[in-house]
Formats: sequence, structure tokens, C-alpha cells
Amino acid sequence: MRLKVVLSLFLLFTSFHSFSQISAQVEQYGFNIIHSDKQIGTLIATKASDGLKTTYSDKTELQTHLFTKINVDFSYDVEYRANTFVNSTVLIHVNGHEHTKASTKKHNKTYQFFKDDDDEIDIKTPIKYSSVRLLFDEPVGIGSVFSEEDGSFHVLEELGDHIYQKTSPKGHKNKYHYEAGRLKKAEIHAGVISFDIEPAK
Repeated sequence: MRLKVVLSLFLLFTSFHSFSQISAQVEQYGFNIIHSDKQIGTLIATKASDGLKTTYSDKTELQTHLFTKINVDFSYDVEYRANTFVNSTVLIHVNGHEHTKASTKKHNKTYQFFKDDDDEIDIKTPIKYSSVRLLFDEPVGIGSVFSEEDGSFHVLEELGDHIYQKTSPKGHKNKYHYEAGRLKKAEIHAGVISFDIEPAK
């Protein structure tokens, strides 16, 4: 009798675990990072939806030469609930050393943004759309994009033909091209270096 109970509980647990895995919808996209017609890195973007909760992650590795060899690793983890931004964590390592650590957390009706050792910043503007989502779906009808890395809002303009331009408060402009609702190409201007992001073939 005891063995039957144990087996029943085991089957119940494994069935629930399998159902949870099936019910969660996962999308994953691979991109190449191109600079001067050469691939300098890769980007893996993952979106997992389970009920009202959606998590986005972006893992980027790139290697380039400016004055010396530079290895940069980006890691974005972002959570939404009921299509509303809840929290995010951004980690950037340069040559194996932590360069930037930023996080944003929902607190009642506002958000708290932390970056490195700087003072906390309170954000009172609702966050409906953040930069990591540009990797997944065409931002139709979106005019403002929250940056998980610097805690600011960037202006997003539709240029026509499914092309959008994102402008940061510092004036850096990135362009995003979409086809059938998916990202086809992004032109990124990151100050000292510019590069393109294209779907891996």
C-alpha cells in the first residue's frame, strides 16, 4: 500500500513537471554581430511565456580591437507580468571584469533603478516597453523605450517601411529593421564603435 502511494505521488509530480514545461512557451533567436563586414560576436535572445509572466534574456559576446583586444559580455534578464515591466538585471563584463551592473525593480506604483555604486533613482513613469523587446517583435505604436542599462527613456520613431529609430538622451541613434514582424537587422551606434545585428543563418 505504501509503495502504491509513493508511486502515485511520483507520477503526480512528474506529470505536473512535464505539464509545466509544455505550458511554458519558449522562443529563442540567434544573431550575429557584424563590424566592418566581419563577425565579431554573437547574441542569443530568449523569451519564455508562462501565464501572465514573460521573461526575456539577452546574452551577447563580442570581441574587437580598438587600441587593444577587447572582450565584452552582456547579460540582460527582464521580467514582465500582464505585459507590464516588473524587474530587470543587466551585467556587462569587459575582459573578464565587471564593468556595469544595473537593476530596476517595481515598487508599488514606481520603479527603483540602481547602477553600480550610484544613488538610487526613482522612476515614476510607467514602463510598458523596454529595449530587450526590440529583439523579438516589431514595436508597432510604441513611442518610448525604457533602457534597462541606463534607466532612461529613449525616443522611438517609425521611419516607414518597418524601420524604427531609437534615440537616447545622449543623441545616440540606433535603427531597427523588421520583416514579417521579426527583427531583420539592427544598426547600433555605441559611441566608440558601431556594428550591425543580423539573424544567424
